[in-house]
Amino acid sequence: EKFRLRWKVILCFIIAFSAINVFVWIKKNRFVYYWDYSGYWTLCIDRIKYIFENPNAKILESLINSINNDDYNNFLPTITALPLKLVGYTFVRYVCLVDVLFIIPTAFVQGLIAIKVVKNPNLSNDTVFCLGSIISLLFSGNYYALMCGYIDVAILLPMSISVYLLLDYDFSAFNMKKNIAISTMLLMTWISRRYTIYFIVGYVVIFLVEAMFFCYKRKRNYFISIIKNYIFIGITC
Repeated sequence: EKFRLRWKVILCFIIAFSAINVFVWIKKNRFVYYWDYSGYWTLCIDRIKYIFENPNAKILESLINSINNDDYNNFLPTITALPLKLVGYTFVRYVCLVDVLFIIPTAFVQGLIAIKVVKNPNLSNDTVFCLGSIISLLFSGNYYALMCGYIDVAILLPMSISVYLLLDYDFSAFNMKKNIAISTMLLMTWISRRYTIYFIVGYVVIFLVEAMFFCYKRKRNYFISIIKNYIFIGITC
């Protein structure tokens, strides 16, 4: 129990460090954010103003039109609109908000992924989860994009969840709840940024490969249930 408590304290410290580190570095920065660097920030501000100045039907219509027509649509700015309205419009608060809403939850999901991937009897699930989360939180590539003002780091969350759902997928039966969850995560990933279609195509391929290995390991043919799951995910997505 003491060991578990120690990891909880360490994890909380790393989370606080992540948020404070982002805040301090952006606060000290004297860089003038222009063009792409300020594009996502100003897009979020414009979206906030639009949401609070227009009726719900018009807001929904503009969101659908943006998703269908814009390369960098209003989906992510719409998600961050209310929290950004509450904390304030400054660039520092915008970046810290993206860190708290997307980077930190992504680290937790990747910690859960580590539990499914790491098979070591000498390590408890708590230990693996904390280590996985800490490694994710300390990955500098995410912070580079974040501190440049790119909200694209948000796509890591649905992508990580979709990977987590696939790792222990049971192809021997029809899994409606899990299929809906996978479809939702893949759809959110694609809506957030269109270039994530490469990830989705790879995910579909891995889904099929995983299904074949599943049948091979169990020496049975689950072709019908695999096709049902595959078609259901495709239709709902």
